[in-house]
Amino acid sequence: MSKIRLATVRLSMAALLAASAVSAQAQTAGTPSNGSTTTRAETKADLKNLEQNGYKPKASDPQYPNDVQAAEKKAQGGASAPAASK
Repeated sequence: MSKIRLATVRLSMAALLAASAVSAQAQTAGTPSNGSTTTRAETKADLKNLEQNGYKPKASDPQYPNDVQAAEKKAQGGASAPAASK
């Protein structure tokens, strides 16, 4: 086997190994590491419940996480704690 052919085979094998590693990582990246099986629908329902209990998500929210925690407490039937101001 010529040196060029051998180098090509080695390069192809290295590329194949790298692609396999990336593929394996991509398949596990979407799986929560804590074993959670929360679906997208459940997450959307949770957000809707929080919004119904006073949470208003914004891109820049100076009251986060206090406003989320207050909405969670209200959703669970507790008294609504006022969000602390900064």
